[in-house]
Amino acid sequence: MKENKTSDHYNSDNTGESRKSRLDLLSGKLAAAPGLLMCLITAGMLAADVVLPSMADLQYTVYPLAYRLQTLIAVVCCLIYMWLRKDAYGTEAPGDKSDGPDISTLMFLAFALFIMISTFVNGFSRDAIFGVQFRYIGVFDLIVFMAVYMGLSRRAAAEGTAGAVLWGIVWTANLIDAAVLLSIPTDGIAAFENKEGLSAVFFHSNHYGYFLVIAVIISAGYYIYGDMLQMIAGIVSFGLNMVMLVFNRSLGCLIAVAAVLLIMLIEAMIRGRDIERRKAFILAVCLVTALAALLVCSHRLRIELYFTLREAVSILHGQGNQYMGHGRWQLWELTADYIRQKPLLGYGCEGISEMLFTDSPAVNKVGSPHCEPLAYAAFFGIPAALFYLGGCVSAIAKGLRRKAGAADRSDNTSPAQTGIQAADPAIYSRVAAYAAAGYFISSLFGVAVFYTAPFFFILLGTAAGCAIEERSI
Repeated sequence: MKENKTSDHYNSDNTGESRKSRLDLLSGKLAAAPGLLMCLITAGMLAADVVLPSMADLQYTVYPLAYRLQTLIAVVCCLIYMWLRKDAYGTEAPGDKSDGPDISTLMFLAFALFIMISTFVNGFSRDAIFGVQFRYIGVFDLIVFMAVYMGLSRRAAAEGTAGAVLWGIVWTANLIDAAVLLSIPTDGIAAFENKEGLSAVFFHSNHYGYFLVIAVIISAGYYIYGDMLQMIAGIVSFGLNMVMLVFNRSLGCLIAVAAVLLIMLIEAMIRGRDIERRKAFILAVCLVTALAALLVCSHRLRIELYFTLREAVSILHGQGNQYMGHGRWQLWELTADYIRQKPLLGYGCEGISEMLFTDSPAVNKVGSPHCEPLAYAAFFGIPAALFYLGGCVSAIAKGLRRKAGAADRSDNTSPAQTGIQAADPAIYSRVAAYAAAGYFISSLFGVAVFYTAPFFFILLGTAAGCAIEERSI
């Protein structure tokens, strides 16, 4: 009788562990769902643009509606993930203590608190809730970015499924690039026409540039830090996306990529393994050669760089501000004046749009400051913007401290960590941190838009979430 009880107890334990493993595997996959959904909606819009000529007129309404639907699905996935984890482990899920609130999480929680207080004080207008036309980012979206996209991406990194999301971003960018290159000589995609510059599925060329920044840096990271397969795929994707970024000609995006690649290459050549040093050196030589060739061959690039640098020097002497960043300096000055008038809680989400339209120069009538941190300071107050900056910097810094090859999966490997992520989870955390840094720099000159900003929070979560050994920088 005693033996039967022991056997029953053993079988019960086995059944319980098997159930936990199944739930663990499913929750690990769900943690990557928001990131993969963002890739899916982007690729879906590309497919619609290619197949349906009517998308040339419908894109500006269909894309936002599709985004709202996928946001709802992402929220549902988050709720299911939380239920699965609680059902499998109760309140003591593995990794929850080590992956508890850190400084980046606390910073973003404070940012979210200021968002809610500012919105309550300034009023729940339609623009505050849903965002203005084309950008479509309201207070609800910002909360979802932090709670769902960033929160679940932190768990995806710990669960071992972050690699699928990063690969999804790269291959989505490659598909868009291929469609753009094929459409240029034929004008075969109606939805790509009648836009300013090289825009692809996005509404403006600069927005395509933000997405390309992420794809370029992820691809470069795979080339430097990845194994043979990742290296080959990375260098091919890097070349394709870099070519498109040059054609895109968004100066802020080019500055962001140049700055991050410089840091990445120097870090790899100083602290990397021998193979990483060699790959970084080869990439650096290729980039310097390509840049020199561009400066020699492109008269337009030389002229634009010359006038931008000349205007920057003039601004330092308290003079001209007309050309700098195509009028961005004027927008920043106007926004800074608004912030000085309401520094604590700002004007609410999108609360300065109409003011900017009225006050900005006639040649540059826009409703955004074209600087995300500055916009958040105007929307929600200076303290909110400081918490936002602190959260971004701390998450990126945490990702850059990852030590490749340091993970010990001998005893605590989740079933979700088998497959591509098991090769070296530190790679994904470090690469995501570099890509987030690239987007952050480009955001200093850009606009938060519904189809690009979520990727930034996904990258921040991936950078901050992988629970492995760190090293100081």
